[in-house]
Amino acid sequence: MSSSKETSNLKNENAYNSSGNQDLEIVEPSPFQNISINSISFLKPVKLTQSAWLEHIPFAFWLINAHRPQVLVELGTHYGSSYFSFCQAIDHLHLSTRCYAIDMWKGDDHAGFYGENVYSSVQDHNNHLYSQFSTLMRMPFDEGVKYFKDGEVDLLHIDGFHTYDAVKNDFDSWLPKLSSRAVVIIHDSNVRKADFGVYRFVAELRQTYPCFEFSHGHGLTIVGVGAEQSKEMLNLFEADNDERRIRHIQEVFSRLGKSCSNEYAVEAFKKIVADNKNELKVSVNELTELKKTDIEHLSESSVLKSDLKKYQIENERLRFENSQMISDMTSVNELISQRQHEINQILNSTSWRLTLPLRFAKRVIRYVIRRWKRLFLKDVNKKIVTQYLLFHLLILTEYGI
Repeated sequence: MSSSKETSNLKNENAYNSSGNQDLEIVEPSPFQNISINSISFLKPVKLTQSAWLEHIPFAFWLINAHRPQVLVELGTHYGSSYFSFCQAIDHLHLSTRCYAIDMWKGDDHAGFYGENVYSSVQDHNNHLYSQFSTLMRMPFDEGVKYFKDGEVDLLHIDGFHTYDAVKNDFDSWLPKLSSRAVVIIHDSNVRKADFGVYRFVAELRQTYPCFEFSHGHGLTIVGVGAEQSKEMLNLFEADNDERRIRHIQEVFSRLGKSCSNEYAVEAFKKIVADNKNELKVSVNELTELKKTDIEHLSESSVLKSDLKKYQIENERLRFENSQMISDMTSVNELISQRQHEINQILNSTSWRLTLPLRFAKRVIRYVIRRWKRLFLKDVNKKIVTQYLLFHLLILTEYGI
């Protein structure tokens, strides 16, 4: 058998070389050697939220399948992008994993501060889909650690405050709780700005534990803390020693992760478009109402203009009449003035003064006659009547009449 195989190989080699223009092809081993990228990495996320973790969701799916933890703890959950990715994979694989999300859900200087609505959203989603195996623990990380036994946690995700001291304290505080097969993943390991110090702490961990780091999505480092790792995890850590394999693995999960961030961007854009459509609809309705109001105002304006025209005509008529009245009053005043002047001339004349006794006597005589008639008709004593007449005659005599 051996001789036959060698002869066959020799024939193939001679036949290949005899062509003279063909070279021997050297087939390089696959960069994914011993690392299976199975269908779960292509699982469609149930929940996509605004998060720097979006591009690591496909790896989160892969990690749950490769590691299959019994107890998972996340420190720093925010909107739940990473946590619910773990939960979705656990639910999809029907694992018996118990999950715990620890956070104050208030924010910090790095993630920004936010309101109660964020926790309410996370709580609603958790209660709706994962409450049978997932628990939200609203408390500081250092307080949450006391609720777990030593050696209990198989998968720890650290994504809290990102200073060197904070991430080191989180790791050191939870280290006793990690199991013999524990894996720790630390986010933001590729951020080098301000007081971010995760990258410094990760560099120290590399001196003690096997690691693999993704540089995309702000960086995500996987640390093999436990000595008893699954075959898939050992193969991943082994790939960290080969630059070619590192590059290819990072590229695959980066591209898969981009699909998540792109999908979120599309959904966000759709929401913006929908909001804009709603705003446009409201604006169109408002414009329609304004047009109706404008038409009503135009109609009212037409009526007002017609009324104004009538009032203007009436005003002109009244002004004309007023002008006529003023003219008539002027004429009357002039006539009165003229008559008053004539009266004054008469009153100041010599004849008027000379005839004054006559005018007085005339009035007295008229009065006496009327009085006498009344007395006579009443058959008053003749003597009294006679005396009355004599009295008035004496008055007339005094005036020289």
